[in-house]
Amino acid sequence: MPVTKLRMRPWLENQINSGQISGLQWINKKRMIFQVPWKHAAKQEWNIERDACLFQKWAIHTGKYRIGKPDPVTWKTNFCCAIYSLPDIVQLKDTSFNTGCAVRVYKMLSPILKLKKKQGLSLLGQPAKILFRPDLRDFPYLARLAKNALFIQ
Repeated sequence: MPVTKLRMRPWLENQINSGQISGLQWINKKRMIFQVPWKHAAKQEWNIERDACLFQKWAIHTGKYRIGKPDPVTWKTNFCCAIYSLPDIVQLKDTSFNTGCAVRVYKMLSPILKLKKKQGLSLLGQPAKILFRPDLRDFPYLARLAKNALFIQ
């Protein structure tokens, strides 16, 4: 029987909730904002066991880990590509969350509701579309644009 692996979002939520990885934590669990440790490997105090732990776990989970050949650069690149490919996780550019450590801050968006399709159409009889309206509190730049925008009717 094949072992099913979790997709990235539930896997990441499990890792955050477990508290086993230093620096990987919720900043605001209610708003689903979390931080990922993102220290550069060129730093003097960088340690593979401490600073690449999350990326190594992702490599093991996805089957990209090779025993005896540590490759933290590839692990981090694969993790980065995977998280950026998710439509329901966005990186926040706001530095107000910065704790002085090398971290990246992300927000998990509300799960996209999937409508059951019937012969290629949604339940409403129209082609299914994904609608996304960001929470403007998480994107200060967009909030300023929306506040100052002139809408042409």
